[in-house]
Amino acid sequence: MTEITDFGLIVLAVSGTVFVALLGMRVADRFSVPYAALFLVATVALTETFSSLDDIVSIRKVERLTVVALVVILFDGGSTSGSAASDDPLARFSHWASWEP
Repeated sequence: MTEITDFGLIVLAVSGTVFVALLGMRVADRFSVPYAALFLVATVALTETFSSLDDIVSIRKVERLTVVALVVILFDGGSTSGSAASDDPLARFSHWASWEP
């Protein structure tokens, strides 16, 4: 495989993972369950169904996918935190401007 094909496969894998994560979040919101629990159940179901996944996926790949998942989870948490507190940008700025360590 060429370098561009490898890069394309990485982009496809990451975008597919993000798509599944967003879809799972929407399903979890619809049924009022934590989306982390939904992914945990799906992961357990996959590993119990396909025992050959242990040979396909190495520990290094699992670590890399975990880092990508962590980035997505932290981005989601950071993009939604504090938005309900104040919709007024001036109020948010004055809150940060008056902060003293």
